[in-house]
Amino acid sequence: MVFPLDHEDASLQGQPKGLYIVLNERGLWREGLLKKCKNGCELGAKSCCAITIMFNEPDFLKQKCQLEEIITARGHKGLQNTVSKGLNSVSLLTIRRFSRKAFRYIDIYRKGLTRKIAKYVAKKYHSHRRVPNAVFDDIAIFYDI
Repeated sequence: MVFPLDHEDASLQGQPKGLYIVLNERGLWREGLLKKCKNGCELGAKSCCAITIMFNEPDFLKQKCQLEEIITARGHKGLQNTVSKGLNSVSLLTIRRFSRKAFRYIDIYRKGLTRKIAKYVAKKYHSHRRVPNAVFDDIAIFYDI
C-alpha cells in the first residue's frame, strides 16, 4: 500500500498511499464517504465509513502486525507461549507495583520536572497514586524553580 519506487512523482515514491487512494484503486470509494463514523460504527456495519471498508478487506484482515512479521522472520515461534510463561513467572503484585511506579513517573514528567527532581519526588510521594501539584512548592525551595 505504498507508491512504487518508479512512480512518476518522485516525492511520492515509496510513500504510503493513504486510505482515499487505496479505496479508490479498488473501486470502493464513493462520494460523501467519511473517513470515520462520527458516533462510532454500528455493530456489524461493513461499509459505513472508509476505515470500516478497509478493515473488512480480505488482504487487510490477513495482514500480520509489523512486530509479528519481524519476530516470525527471525525464526521465533510461539510468541504467545513465551509471553504467557514470562508473565506467569512474575507475581501480579509485582506487576501492579511497577505499573503504579511507571504512572507516577509519567505524572511527574508531564508536570515538567527534570530527571534528578523526578527521582526525589517519586521517592517522597511513593505512597500516592499521583504526585500532588503542591510538590512544586516543596521542591522550589531546594531547586530554585
